[in-house]
Amino acid sequence: MKHSALIVEDEKLSRDFLSNLVRDFCPQLEVAGTASSVDEAVAFINQHHPRIVFMDIEMQTGTAFDVLQQVSDHQFHVIFTTAFDHYAIQAIKFSAVDYLLKPINLEELEQAVAKAVKQLGGQGEDQRLEVLLRNFRKASDEDYSISLSTSEGVDYISLSNIIRLEAKGPYTIFFLRPPDHGEQEPEGI
Repeated sequence: MKHSALIVEDEKLSRDFLSNLVRDFCPQLEVAGTASSVDEAVAFINQHHPRIVFMDIEMQTGTAFDVLQQVSDHQFHVIFTTAFDHYAIQAIKFSAVDYLLKPINLEELEQAVAKAVKQLGGQGEDQRLEVLLRNFRKASDEDYSISLSTSEGVDYISLSNIIRLEAKGPYTIFFLRPPDHGEQEPEGI
């Protein structure tokens, strides 16, 4: 089964290059369309409901965050594409949404697509994008949340509740503050 994909990129050469890469090297996807502006992307997403959206972060008509704020349905996985390694990357990392730095590396593209396709069957895409938007809107002194994939699904944790991280081979163990009295500990943590 192929999953529908939308490519949002304002530069024609970059849009065509990514479209060709996806068509040639990502057999689990079908490029259902492309968009070159915020308005085109919002209209396509609202009408066609793609499962994966490759989205340039900074476009001439606005940003990827403008698109995410305007669409009515967030039931898709976003893979951001950007030439800029600055503020947006931090917001993306906090919300565990994939991103690719331009020029796009084929191996990284294949890994991002494989991860996105794997997550399509699970719950939490809508909540993951909501966390991203909430983190993007926060003032610098407010607490951010991150999503953690567990064997039971995805948990959303406030950064202020993380005491430390410990590397265990390819895994990371998160040590969290105990819940306040009267609160129940979230499942899966």
